Amino acid sequence: MTPPPAARLARGHETILLVEDDEFVRELERQVLEAAGYRVLAAQDPNDAERRFEEVRGQVDLLVTDVVMPDETAGSSPMSCRQSVLSSRSSTSLAMRTTPSCTQACSILASTSWRNRARQMR
Repeated sequence: MTPPPAARLARGHETILLVEDDEFVRELERQVLEAAGYRVLAAQDPNDAERRFEEVRGQVDLLVTDVVMPDETAGSSPMSCRQSVLSSRSSTSLAMRTTPSCTQACSILASTSWRNRARQMR
């Protein structure tokens, strides 16, 4: 059965610069975004992101970056990347987010309240 038009997800077409140090998370996000129609430039750290940004001559619609990255040395931080990208192209939007640590994620998944909510959603 085909869902009614209003229930279908809108498809994207914009270019997203995705900065994520965790390879698994980066790849998962890239696949989800590409499946939704977005062009994704995946970068493993802020320095890599700035290189990717230059490769496409700044044609990035959205910068999605982790708030904290493990190796924030020599000016290589999400904030310096954000400043560099946004000062080069003011029309680029910004989304900063963080992913829980493995310990936090395991704690959430093990919690009774989370399991109860998951059952209710079935």
